[in-house]
Amino acid sequence: MSEELISPVVNSDRSVTFKFKSEHAKSVEAADEFRFEGRNFGPRMFAPSAPMKKTSDSIWIYKTKPLLPRIYRYFFIVDGIPTKER
Repeated sequence: MSEELISPVVNSDRSVTFKFKSEHAKSVEAADEFRFEGRNFGPRMFAPSAPMKKTSDSIWIYKTKPLLPRIYRYFFIVDGIPTKER
């Protein structure tokens, strides 16, 4: 039985940890508006992205700096292809 992947997770210091599971991806990025708080990115504009690091169990991880409380949009870019915005 596989463990459920929980993402995003808001940490006690107000940083956020994003996780994405992919055994075959060559690169995964977290694309977001949380890196540039307050800027609005339209649905067809790419937000700034950050490379995620792959763990030995094929989970890609990215942790933000502490953020101001609000709702942030994000998505992942897997091998150059964006996923659906969340």
